Amino acid sequence: MKRIQGFTLIELLVVIAIIGVLSTLGGAGASMVQKQAKKTQTATIMQNVSMALEAYKTDMGVYPQTDDAKEISNALTGFTDEPDKRDDKYYKNPNWKGPYYTTDPKSFYHRQNNQAVADAWGNPLNFNILAPKLNPYKFDMWSSGPDGNNDQGLKDDVRP
Repeated sequence: MKRIQGFTLIELLVVIAIIGVLSTLGGAGASMVQKQAKKTQTATIMQNVSMALEAYKTDMGVYPQTDDAKEISNALTGFTDEPDKRDDKYYKNPNWKGPYYTTDPKSFYHRQNNQAVADAWGNPLNFNILAPKLNPYKFDMWSSGPDGNNDQGLKDDVRP
C-alpha cells in the first residue's frame, strides 16, 4: 500500500509561525522607514522656512517679531488666516518683497488657519525668535515630532 505523502500538522504550524514572524518584522520595518521619511521631510521643510526667514530679514531688517507659528506663516506668505485674503500689513509695506514661502491651499486647515509652516505630521513648527537659546544671533526652530508633543527640541522632536 502506498502511503500518501504530505505535510504534518506540526510542519504546517511551523511554516505559519515563520510567515507570521516575517510579516510582523516587515510591517515594523515599513513603519520605521515611514517615520524616518517624515523626519527627513520635516527637516527639509524647516530648511526652506529658515531660508524664507532669512530672506524676510534681508528685506524687513528683522525677523518677524513673534514666536507664534501662525503669525510667522502670515509674515512669510503674506496671507491672513483665509487662503484668498492678502494681509495689507505686508502687501502695503514697501520693504516686504514676499511671499517668501509659498504653499498650496491644503496648508489652510479647513480654509481657516494658515498652516504653511507645519511639519510632515501637520503640526505647526515651533519657534523661538524673540529669545533664541541655541542660535543667539538667529532663531530656534523645531518640530514636535511624531508624537506631536512639544519637548522644547528634545526627545523625539526634530531640529533642522
